[in-house]
Amino acid sequence: MKQLRVRLKQEDVDVLERLMEEKENITSYQEAISFAIRHLGKLEDTENFTQKVNAMSKELSILTALCAGAFADSHVVDLKNEGGEHLLRQAKAHVERKINRATTISERYKP
Repeated sequence: MKQLRVRLKQEDVDVLERLMEEKENITSYQEAISFAIRHLGKLEDTENFTQKVNAMSKELSILTALCAGAFADSHVVDLKNEGGEHLLRQAKAHVERKINRATTISERYKP
């Protein structure tokens, strides 16, 4: 094992100490640095994905609340287009087609 001398800024030391507090099995700076290096990509991907999902969920909740409020205020029972087709069914079918297409494409190019 190669030994190195490393100088750390105080903010880096704070991050390592927080990591040692959160993970019971990490008891030294060496273990904290090793853990951080091994899990760097995984942690960034997880945090980024979680942030995206949370943002999408919030936007979806806002849109749902807006639509529900608008329909309730207007006393709308059912939405139909000029041809008499139900818009909710059309929207569901459209979303399902997009999901199926994306799933098919991702499965086709899977290594």
